Amino acid sequence: MIYLTFEVEFMNWSRLSFLALLLYYSSFVFAQMKSPSYDSLRYWASHPDKQDAADITERTTGFDIDVFFIHPTIYSKRPVKNFIADLDDEKLNSKIQTSTIKNQASVFSGNSNIYAPYYRQMHLQGYFTKNAKKKAAALNAFDTAYADVLKAFNYYLKNDNKGKPFVLAAHSQGTNHSERLLKEVILPNDTLKSQLVLAYLVGMPITENFDNFDHCVNPIQTGCYLTWRTYGKKYTPKVFGDSIVCSNPITFDTNLPESKLDNHQGILFKDGNLKSEKTLIAEVKDGYLTIEIMSKPEKWIYRWDNYHIADYNLFWQNIHDNFEVRIAKFLVKY
Repeated sequence: MIYLTFEVEFMNWSRLSFLALLLYYSSFVFAQMKSPSYDSLRYWASHPDKQDAADITERTTGFDIDVFFIHPTIYSKRPVKNFIADLDDEKLNSKIQTSTIKNQASVFSGNSNIYAPYYRQMHLQGYFTKNAKKKAAALNAFDTAYADVLKAFNYYLKNDNKGKPFVLAAHSQGTNHSERLLKEVILPNDTLKSQLVLAYLVGMPITENFDNFDHCVNPIQTGCYLTWRTYGKKYTPKVFGDSIVCSNPITFDTNLPESKLDNHQGILFKDGNLKSEKTLIAEVKDGYLTIEIMSKPEKWIYRWDNYHIADYNLFWQNIHDNFEVRIAKFLVKY
């Protein structure tokens, strides 16, 4: 099954001549880039045996626990010549480092061993296109991306995990692949399920549809998953409702759907600085998270409707500190 979620408005594609269409499709419809070999560190965006952008926080604990992180869609270059990303594209790899690895995977630094594979991600426009031939190419790209994720995860299990507890974390397209990995590989396997401490399924709508794997309801619970999508106070996304699960990444408590300003511990900014604590209030509403930025100048600079790209950054310190608490509680009884 393909776990694709179409949540944004479809793009309007310009009309091309028949000949131009033939030439355009022939360049990418089912083209394949070479499959990664995960015994080489070059195919890992983050790995304990290399220095990378996730290394923001020095080791503060002795936790021997792994995080397998699946990055979101960073491949968005236009025009779309191929829906499948090229792993030899150094500009794209650099962008993955300076965006998602630095801003998202880093939240687990200091408390875990982070494994984040490069994979042949599907192009961003794969989520939007309605054209039948392009959609077929996009679905092929999505399956190719998942095949890489699965290959990387299996390599990690065989060569690096050594029976340790692990966390699955992701964002956006990475969350789509994580959901599939959970349903098809991890949860059906009793051994893997017992090793799974937490899953962070961020940036995509998630329903309560896992077998014996529930949404986390309090700040210390493990053996469960967390999920949220962040929007402005006055914005309603296309996908919402009671069937969609949502966590509050400040309170981490389903009995406290709205946070207090004093609870917010800071934002990780693009320059790598962690600052602006007590800046925003977050509230769970109809299956998604709304935020209201209360302090200046942030209140005037960051007046967005959709905070998708900042799902981790906005709550970086809260997520980091809560992760440490959960892992400490887990290891006491492990």
